[in-house]
Amino acid sequence: MRNTVFSIVTLFVLFTPEPLRGDFVVPAGLQEGDQFRVMFVTQDTTQAVSQNLSFYDDFVSQQASNGTWTAGLGTSDWRVVGSTLADNANNHTATLPAGGGVPIFNLAGAIIAEDNADLWDLNLTNPINIDQDGNELAVEVWTGTSPAGARRTNRWLGAPSGLTTVGLSNATNAFWTSQSLPAANTEFRHAYAISGVITVTAVPEPGTAWTLALASLLLFSRRRTLLAPAS
Repeated sequence: MRNTVFSIVTLFVLFTPEPLRGDFVVPAGLQEGDQFRVMFVTQDTTQAVSQNLSFYDDFVSQQASNGTWTAGLGTSDWRVVGSTLADNANNHTATLPAGGGVPIFNLAGAIIAEDNADLWDLNLTNPINIDQDGNELAVEVWTGTSPAGARRTNRWLGAPSGLTTVGLSNATNAFWTSQSLPAANTEFRHAYAISGVITVTAVPEPGTAWTLALASLLLFSRRRTLLAPAS
């Protein structure tokens, strides 16, 4: 009897839905072939002195490559959600409202925005408050960006004024990208990262999984019966 119970438990573990990429679970409702993006807030901090977006892209990419929830996502295309004099965040991240886009989720699998326009409409569905290791953070974040996704006048990343706009990672209103007071760009703050477009690979359907589990269990039971000693 003990062996049979052990087999049932083993099958349950094998066929319970598991994270498909590292520790990140594909959001509920997405099917094979669907596309989405993810955003996270960095665990570590940086200054906002550089006027080169590639500096911040490298920073968030390194954070993602070392993260337990991001390293296995199947993408190396990470960009900072930030603006400089040379480029706006919505353009740099390919989230221009007119561009359509795909659903965007945080690393807990909660939807942030349904598409590009939804990201910049001043109202996120859920905050961008999960870091690359799955921790929940309520922190200030460098953006240099207005709620509409454009650079903040004299408050962009690396602005000569020495001040840069910051957002709040636990906010879902306009404060997620632009709270009221900027910070000195020589200080250290977190950053937002957004992935490239990710395509969902095969996700086992619950019905199929349980059919396989039942078939394996029946096969195991039959094998035990055949091997049982004659009384």
